[in-house]
Amino acid sequence: MRRCIILLIILVVFTTVFIRCKEEYAEPEYYWGEATAELNGQYWISKIWGAERNNLIDITLHKFNQANLRRENFFLYKIPPQIGVYKILKTSADSAADTTGIFYNTLEDDGDVILDIYHLNETDSTHFVQITAYNEKTTIVEGTFQVSLIRDATRPKRHPHIADTLRFTNGRFKTKILVNR
Repeated sequence: MRRCIILLIILVVFTTVFIRCKEEYAEPEYYWGEATAELNGQYWISKIWGAERNNLIDITLHKFNQANLRRENFFLYKIPPQIGVYKILKTSADSAADTTGIFYNTLEDDGDVILDIYHLNETDSTHFVQITAYNEKTTIVEGTFQVSLIRDATRPKRHPHIADTLRFTNGRFKTKILVNR
Protein backbone atom coordinates (compact mmCIF):
# COMPACT_ATOMS: atom_id res chain seq x y z
CA MET A 1 0.00 0.00 0.00
CA ARG A 2 2.80 2.39 0.92
CA ARG A 3 4.49 1.67 -2.41
CA CYS A 4 1.26 2.56 -4.28
CA ILE A 5 1.00 5.87 -2.42
CA ILE A 6 4.60 6.74 -3.26
CA LEU A 7 4.04 5.88 -6.94
CA LEU A 8 0.86 7.96 -6.94
CA ILE A 9 2.70 10.96 -5.47
CA ILE A 10 5.48 10.63 -8.07
CA LEU A 11 2.91 10.42 -10.85
CA VAL A 12 1.12 13.56 -9.61
CA VAL A 13 4.40 15.50 -9.35
CA PHE A 14 5.54 14.53 -12.86
CA THR A 15 2.13 15.27 -14.34
CA THR A 16 2.07 18.70 -12.71
CA VAL A 17 5.58 19.54 -13.94
CA PHE A 18 4.78 18.33 -17.46
CA ILE A 19 1.59 20.40 -17.67
CA ARG A 20 3.34 23.54 -16.33
CA CYS A 21 6.20 23.16 -18.84
CA LYS A 22 3.73 22.63 -21.64
CA GLU A 23 1.82 25.78 -20.64
CA GLU A 24 5.02 27.84 -20.39
CA TYR A 25 6.24 26.90 -23.87
CA ALA A 26 2.87 26.35 -25.50
CA GLU A 27 2.56 26.48 -29.25
CA PRO A 28 -0.79 26.83 -30.96
CA GLU A 29 -2.45 23.86 -32.56
CA TYR A 30 -2.65 25.70 -35.87
CA TYR A 31 -1.11 28.57 -37.81
CA TRP A 32 -2.77 31.85 -38.70
CA GLY A 33 -1.70 33.75 -41.79
CA GLU A 34 1.53 33.56 -43.73
CA ALA A 35 4.84 35.26 -44.28
CA THR A 36 6.56 35.79 -47.61
CA ALA A 37 9.94 37.19 -48.60
CA GLU A 38 12.71 36.91 -51.13
CA LEU A 39 15.43 34.64 -49.76
CA ASN A 40 18.65 35.31 -51.66
CA GLY A 41 16.47 36.49 -54.55
CA GLN A 42 14.08 33.49 -54.56
CA TYR A 43 10.43 33.50 -53.48
CA TRP A 44 10.02 32.17 -49.91
CA ILE A 45 6.77 31.46 -48.01
CA SER A 46 6.12 30.11 -44.52
CA LYS A 47 3.37 29.37 -42.04
CA ILE A 48 3.16 31.80 -39.13
CA TRP A 49 1.74 32.44 -35.67
CA GLY A 50 2.21 35.10 -33.02
CA ALA A 51 2.59 35.14 -29.26
CA GLU A 52 2.47 37.81 -26.60
CA ARG A 53 5.14 37.75 -23.90
CA ASN A 54 5.73 40.53 -21.36
CA ASN A 55 3.68 42.99 -23.44
CA LEU A 56 5.82 42.34 -26.53
CA ILE A 57 5.13 40.32 -29.68
CA ASP A 58 6.99 37.18 -30.75
CA ILE A 59 6.44 35.96 -34.31
CA THR A 60 7.29 32.39 -35.30
CA LEU A 61 7.62 31.37 -38.95
CA HIS A 62 7.88 27.70 -39.90
CA LYS A 63 8.86 26.52 -43.37
CA PHE A 64 7.77 23.00 -44.37
CA ASN A 65 8.85 20.68 -47.16
CA GLN A 66 6.50 18.85 -49.55
CA ALA A 67 6.07 16.00 -47.02
CA ASN A 68 4.87 18.63 -44.52
CA LEU A 69 7.94 18.22 -42.31
CA ARG A 70 9.30 21.38 -40.69
CA ARG A 71 12.63 22.41 -42.22
CA GLU A 72 13.18 25.99 -41.02
CA ASN A 73 12.53 27.97 -37.83
CA PHE A 74 12.49 31.75 -38.12
CA PHE A 75 11.77 33.52 -34.83
CA LEU A 76 11.41 37.32 -34.52
CA TYR A 77 11.04 38.29 -30.90
CA LYS A 78 10.41 41.22 -28.55
CA ILE A 79 8.62 43.42 -31.07
CA PRO A 80 6.68 46.33 -29.54
CA PRO A 81 2.91 45.95 -30.21
CA GLN A 82 2.53 49.29 -31.97
CA ILE A 83 3.01 50.69 -35.43
CA GLY A 84 6.66 51.52 -36.03
CA VAL A 85 10.01 50.37 -37.39
CA TYR A 86 12.24 48.38 -35.05
CA LYS A 87 15.90 47.58 -35.60
CA ILE A 88 16.78 43.90 -35.22
CA LEU A 89 19.85 43.52 -33.03
CA LYS A 90 22.07 40.66 -31.91
CA THR A 91 20.46 39.62 -28.63
CA SER A 92 18.88 36.66 -26.91
CA ALA A 93 15.16 35.99 -26.54
CA ASP A 94 15.85 35.30 -22.86
CA SER A 95 17.78 38.51 -22.18
CA ALA A 96 16.32 41.04 -19.77
CA ALA A 97 16.51 43.81 -22.38
CA ASP A 98 13.48 44.52 -24.53
CA THR A 99 15.58 44.39 -27.69
CA THR A 100 14.07 43.04 -30.90
CA GLY A 101 16.04 40.05 -32.17
CA ILE A 102 15.98 36.98 -34.38
CA PHE A 103 16.78 33.27 -34.22
CA TYR A 104 16.97 31.10 -37.34
CA ASN A 105 17.89 27.47 -37.88
CA THR A 106 17.39 24.61 -40.32
CA LEU A 107 15.99 21.21 -39.31
CA GLU A 108 15.96 17.58 -40.41
CA ASP A 109 14.21 14.27 -39.66
CA ASP A 110 10.67 14.99 -38.53
CA GLY A 111 11.47 18.64 -37.80
CA ASP A 112 13.00 18.37 -34.36
CA VAL A 113 16.73 17.95 -35.08
CA ILE A 114 18.66 21.22 -35.50
CA LEU A 115 21.12 21.27 -38.38
CA ASP A 116 22.54 24.70 -39.13
CA ILE A 117 22.14 27.78 -36.92
CA TYR A 118 22.34 31.28 -38.34
CA HIS A 119 23.17 34.54 -36.55
CA LEU A 120 22.57 38.16 -37.42
CA ASN A 121 25.05 39.48 -40.00
CA GLU A 122 26.52 42.33 -37.96
CA THR A 123 28.27 43.86 -41.00
CA ASP A 124 24.84 44.67 -42.44
CA SER A 125 22.97 47.55 -40.80
CA THR A 126 19.69 47.22 -42.71
CA HIS A 127 17.93 44.72 -40.41
CA PHE A 128 14.41 45.73 -39.38
CA VAL A 129 10.91 44.61 -38.61
CA GLN A 130 8.11 47.09 -39.20
CA ILE A 131 4.66 46.82 -37.70
CA THR A 132 2.32 48.38 -40.27
CA ALA A 133 -0.97 47.45 -38.54
CA TYR A 134 -1.95 46.09 -35.13
CA ASN A 135 -5.48 45.59 -33.84
CA GLU A 136 -5.55 45.11 -30.06
CA LYS A 137 -9.10 43.69 -30.12
CA THR A 138 -8.52 41.02 -32.78
CA THR A 139 -4.75 40.75 -32.04
CA ILE A 140 -4.04 40.71 -35.77
CA VAL A 141 -0.62 42.11 -36.60
CA GLU A 142 0.84 42.95 -40.03
CA GLY A 143 4.26 44.08 -41.05
CA THR A 144 7.39 43.91 -43.14
CA PHE A 145 10.93 42.73 -42.43
CA GLN A 146 14.43 42.52 -43.80
CA VAL A 147 17.38 40.66 -42.32
CA SER A 148 20.72 39.16 -43.31
CA LEU A 149 21.99 36.06 -41.48
CA ILE A 150 25.31 34.19 -41.40
CA ARG A 151 25.72 30.48 -40.70
CA ASP A 152 27.39 29.68 -37.38
CA ALA A 153 30.82 28.54 -38.62
CA THR A 154 31.71 27.02 -35.24
CA ARG A 155 29.30 24.18 -36.04
CA PRO A 156 29.72 21.65 -38.86
CA LYS A 157 27.84 22.61 -42.03
CA ARG A 158 24.97 20.14 -42.24
CA HIS A 159 23.06 21.55 -45.24
CA PRO A 160 25.60 21.92 -48.07
CA HIS A 161 22.95 23.19 -50.53
CA ILE A 162 21.94 26.15 -48.30
CA ALA A 163 24.09 29.28 -48.56
CA ASP A 164 26.28 30.46 -45.67
CA THR A 165 24.63 33.89 -45.91
CA LEU A 166 20.84 34.19 -46.02
CA ARG A 167 19.35 37.55 -47.02
CA PHE A 168 15.61 37.96 -46.49
CA THR A 169 14.29 41.01 -48.37
CA ASN A 170 10.81 42.35 -49.13
CA GLY A 171 9.46 40.31 -46.23
CA ARG A 172 5.76 40.62 -45.39
CA PHE A 173 3.63 38.98 -42.73
CA LYS A 174 0.13 38.93 -41.34
CA THR A 175 -0.79 36.84 -38.33
CA LYS A 176 -2.74 36.73 -35.12
CA ILE A 177 -1.54 36.46 -31.52
CA LEU A 178 -2.53 32.88 -30.67
CA VAL A 179 -0.56 32.34 -27.46
CA ASN A 180 0.04 34.41 -24.34
CA ARG A 181 3.24 33.41 -22.55
